[in-house]
Amino acid sequence: MDLYSDDCHQSCNSESSLGKLKVAIDKAFSKLLERDRILLENDLHERAITHWFAVYLDDEIQSSFPGKDYNVDCEYNRDITRNNEWTKRAFILKDKMIPEFREVSSNQAQDYFGERSVYPDIIVHKRGSNASNLLVMEIKKSSSNLSREFDIQKLKAYTRNEFKEDILKYKYGVLVEIGVCDKSSEGQKTLWFSEGKNMD
Repeated sequence: MDLYSDDCHQSCNSESSLGKLKVAIDKAFSKLLERDRILLENDLHERAITHWFAVYLDDEIQSSFPGKDYNVDCEYNRDITRNNEWTKRAFILKDKMIPEFREVSSNQAQDYFGERSVYPDIIVHKRGSNASNLLVMEIKKSSSNLSREFDIQKLKAYTRNEFKEDILKYKYGVLVEIGVCDKSSEGQKTLWFSEGKNMD
């Protein structure tokens, strides 16, 4: 296979994975809306909504990526590939961080970014390695008083591969905004990220 064909093959596979992820998320949300609408209509805690979203997403991921053995986890915060630093960390623009997360460090990435422990709402990965970090999701309810800007900065950090400290390197990130209360029938809105940038 020539170089051009190989590049095309990789690009097509990437597009195929992204397409599968988008369909999987849509189907998982449809199940959430059908089976657990009460959570949305009554504005239950984000963790309650995220839990069931992840349950339904796991079913879709297993059927969309057979044989890949992906794990779907909520608030997974341990990086067991590193001996001295167990907590997963991401580097986020300091001026985009809320004050309590601002830190000072001499590391290369931290000249520009503040480091913080991360607890993504949902991830699709393989436990025990950062080599197969496929998708990271942040869930935001329409009733939230917090700006989505911080979620956007986190997703850029999760998917970035610019500094040597960027070890998470998720292939894709997505912000899922979910309508609750009188907006529960409006469904979801998504904003996708890859390589530290907005794809939309």
